[in-house]
Parts: sequence; C-alpha cells; structure tokens
Amino acid sequence: MRSKIITGTLLTAFISFFLSWAIWGFLVDDYYAANMVQCPGYAKQHQEVWAMVVAHLAWGLLFSLFLQLAGANTIWKGIKTGSLFYSLLTLGENMFNIAYINLMGLKIALIDVLVNACYGAILGAALGIFYSRYKLANNRDAGK
Repeated sequence: MRSKIITGTLLTAFISFFLSWAIWGFLVDDYYAANMVQCPGYAKQHQEVWAMVVAHLAWGLLFSLFLQLAGANTIWKGIKTGSLFYSLLTLGENMFNIAYINLMGLKIALIDVLVNACYGAILGAALGIFYSRYKLANNRDAGK
C-alpha cells in the first residue's frame, strides 16, 4: 500500500510537471494573460524550479491519496475523480480570488475550472491506469 502511494505520487508529480508546462505555458498562456489583471512584479521572470518540483510532489501526494481513498482504480474512475477533484479545488480557489482580490473576472475563473477539470482528468486517467495495473499485479501475486 505504501509503495503504491509513493509510486502514484511520483507518477503524478512527473506527469503534472510536464502537463502543466504544456497547458499553462503554451496552450492557454496568451488567453490567460489577455483576460487577467496584469500586476507588475507579480510573476517572476525565472521560476524557482526546486519550488515547482516540491509543489508537484505535494500535489501528487494529495491527488494520489485522494484517488486511492476514492477507489479510483480504473481509467474511467480516475478520469471522473480527477476531474471532480481539480474542478472543485479550482472553483473554490477562484471564488476566493474573486471575493478578495482583483485578479480575474468570473468568465476567466469559470474557464480556469474547465481547464483544470481537463488537467485533472488526464492525471486521473494516468493514475487510474497505474492503480488498475497495480491491483492486477497484486491479485496475480496473491493467487500464487
């Protein structure tokens, strides 16, 4: 069980690192920049890579635990659970942002929820596949 969570965490962190770079670094970067308040000095010119790695590991652990507890051990369950997880997380965060700071409007906040739902679905699919293979391997080992 422990090795399953650790491996799931590392898998999720690895995939999310590159997937987030592709999504927010290329696919929606211009759209977000055009539709959010631009604050000088808010974004760093050069990101702290070590902090991104730690963040992806922390999110990977949380996501891996959540999918494990939800019993998402198939690709379809992973997609549904991952999408729900990131949709609710992003919706809550974005509504706090709208309530307290002048960073984004409602339209971009809702689009961000949809983008994160897709992000969570992809991560959930990967973890669902891993968990299903892990389950099959354990069932085969138990039969010996």
